[in-house]
Amino acid sequence: MLQEFISDYSLDILSLTETWLPSDPLPSVINSLTPPNYSFIHSPRLHGKGLALIYRSYRKIMTILLAVQFFMPHPVYLHIATRFLISSDFHVM
Repeated sequence: MLQEFISDYSLDILSLTETWLPSDPLPSVINSLTPPNYSFIHSPRLHGKGLALIYRSYRKIMTILLAVQFFMPHPVYLHIATRFLISSDFHVM
């Protein structure tokens, strides 16, 4: 169902919250979520909650881990390069 949603709307990037995935999801689970030619980044949190990013594999996206803790226990920073912007940095809490 998620694969169909991504494909039907030709999404380049989809961000998910409250994923409830384990810290090391099975490849079959990741494959069931991502259409062909898409990549998956997951940031698990306590008690099953987590963040995920599904994006077209040609996108240059990397997770930036910070040693600094903010108000939330697991902040996630992403660096996304696009053809229109040199770069965009996103802070996902």
